[in-house]
Formats: sequence, C-alpha cells, structure tokens
Amino acid sequence: MRITKQASGGRGEYELADDAPDGTKPADLLDLSMKVVVGKHVIDTQIHIPRDEDERQGKYRLRRIKRNGGYPQVSLQMASILLLPRPIRDEAKAGAGEPVFQNNSYLIKNISIQDVRSRDTTSFTVTIDLVEGNNNTIAADEIPVDKRMRTIEALWDSLDKLPASISELLRKHRAYVVSGKPMPNAATSLVEELQKEVARNCADYEVSYSDQTDPLPALQEMLRSVATDRPPAIEQIEPEAIELKKRVQEKWLYYAAHRGPASIRFRKAVMAAYEHTCVACGSRFPKTRITNQSGIDAAHILPWSEYDLDKVSNGLALCRLHHWAFDQRILQVTFRNGIYSIELSAPALAQLTEPKFSITVLKLVVGQIPLSRLPKSEKDRPDPRLLQRLVDEAV
Repeated sequence: MRITKQASGGRGEYELADDAPDGTKPADLLDLSMKVVVGKHVIDTQIHIPRDEDERQGKYRLRRIKRNGGYPQVSLQMASILLLPRPIRDEAKAGAGEPVFQNNSYLIKNISIQDVRSRDTTSFTVTIDLVEGNNNTIAADEIPVDKRMRTIEALWDSLDKLPASISELLRKHRAYVVSGKPMPNAATSLVEELQKEVARNCADYEVSYSDQTDPLPALQEMLRSVATDRPPAIEQIEPEAIELKKRVQEKWLYYAAHRGPASIRFRKAVMAAYEHTCVACGSRFPKTRITNQSGIDAAHILPWSEYDLDKVSNGLALCRLHHWAFDQRILQVTFRNGIYSIELSAPALAQLTEPKFSITVLKLVVGQIPLSRLPKSEKDRPDPRLLQRLVDEAV
C-alpha cells in the first residue's frame, strides 16, 4: 500500500493505492482518520478518504477533515515530521538536478506504507517505510523513515550542544511530533526557520550548507564538531597516578578540539598565523579546490581549563603525522636561549627503535625551528611557559 501523487486537472492529488500486505484495501478505510507511525511516534494526520464519491471524484483521494481544523495536506505533514524542505504539488513548478530535496522545488511522489497496524471505527494506523521525492530530472530519491527519525531523535537528545536558536526550534519540533496531533502549518514554517538558522550558524562550525536544502546533514556535522563531556581537572589527580594523568590529558586534547565554534575560531587563527605550514617539517597543505580540507591541524599545547586555551600562543600548526607524534609525547617543542626547537622525548629515545617503530622518520625533524615557520607576530608564537609545563607534565 502507498500514498501516491496522481496528476489531475489542477496541481495533482494524493491517493491511497494498492492493497496492504494483510489484504486491507483502500475501500476498507473510507471516512477513517489516518494515523501514521514514523519511527516510534504515532501521529494522527486528520486526513481521510471521504466516503462521498463526488467529494473524492470516484477515487481514493486523501482529503483533510475540515471540521477538525483543516491541517496541511499529507505531503506537507510528512515533510515537517521528517524536517524535509517544503515540497510542492504542481509538477510544472518542479526544479531539476540535485539535490532533489530543496524548498518549493520537488514533489513527494510516493509515501510507502509497510503495513496497516490497526483499524477501528474512527481511524486506521499505517507504518510509513519510505518517502520518495522527485523533480523534473531525477526520477526518485528515497528517504528511509526509520533511519531519519533516529537521526532526528539524536538531535533532540543533544539540544544543549547546538546554538540556542537551533535548539529552540528543535524543541518545538519535538513537541509537535511527540504530541501525536496533526502537524500544524506552524510546523512547516518551523522547518524553514530552522534552515535559516542552520545557514546563519554553519560558518562557525565550518559546515557548508544552503538554506534551501535538507538541514539534517548539516546539523549532524555541527553536532559531530562538538565534544560531549568535559574531562576532570588534571590538577585533582595525584602526581603519582601517571597513567591516569596521561589518559585524562588525552581526553582534554580531544575535548579541546571538539568544542564547536570556539574550537573552529582557534583553528582558523592558528592556520592564519602559521600560514597552513607545519612547524615541524615545513610542509604546507592548505585547503584547495582539489582538497576538501587542510592537511594541517591546529594543535593545543596545553588544553586544560586554567589556561586561555584559544590563544594562538597556546597552539601549533602541525601536519597529521607530527600532530600525532606531538600528542603522543614523542616529539616536543622546546624554547631555550631564545630558540625554538623540535626534540625527541627521553622515553621515545629510550624505547622506540627500528625496525619495529619508524623512529628515523621522526628524527628527521629534530633541530632548530626556522623563524620562517613561526608566526610573524611574536605574541602568536608558542608561549615558552606552556611548552615547559607540557614537558613537566609528561615526566
């Protein structure tokens, strides 16, 4: 069974077509309000197939139950439940190309029904499986409903990690869906507001997004850039608990790199100061038309809370290899007698040997750091006190 859009004299109509797996026919469901199951949520659409053949023009066309408020037609309700851009019904106005799901540019052609769960004297309940969109050049682009609802629920569970304006809109969306009531016109407008807020905030998260398209992938990217739990304070750990301290330091390194916009602003500032050049080896790997992202990382020297973490002087630009070696305390950056240098740590020198570990590759960068690899502004160069503190903490 499916809800399908059929051409008519106007913009087209949505009809119930085919029999359900259990043998239920569209003719068995006349005058019953349709409830839809999306993920684990049941929503009464207040849409039905009128028994009056003149009203439905002899077909199984879905109509709004006007006496109960005239909620949006079925495609708009499904789009707002799934946080999809606003669809249209007039095929003459459909756009072309990809992505298919853009505001006022695509049609929801089919809504696949997995089964009819139940039926009583006033309503019937169907499980929605897939939503299929198309435009003038793309025949079908499918949205698996269960998978998408799991993604949306993950966003609901992480509202405090997103910008306040986005969190508020997602709270409203959750309230609409979990209420079980028909999705109102305000829910369709809410998706458009959400698109604008995602577009307004995405630059801070280094996420690419157009405010006419599906906001869900961009929201997922924004969420991935934010750390979850703040690690415990390192100074609270007993000095002799060396292994525990090392594990907490690693958690702080992760936390420092995943704090959302603050982390991204820090990374941009470090990249600009070092001109996308690794301070250890001199490699320059900026983002280009061919590469989607820079091959240089902004590494924190000391990523814990008692320091101004996001000052460039608490950062280093390092390629992926030397960032890893720095985080693992194999390579150290030191400052002695006015000179910055790369050194191998004492444990690395004592324990890491060829051929089991390619220590020779890392030895190649040992020595004085040329001034050309350091920021032009002295205030942006690595703070010697932080470098020494890092060496002390590794002991």
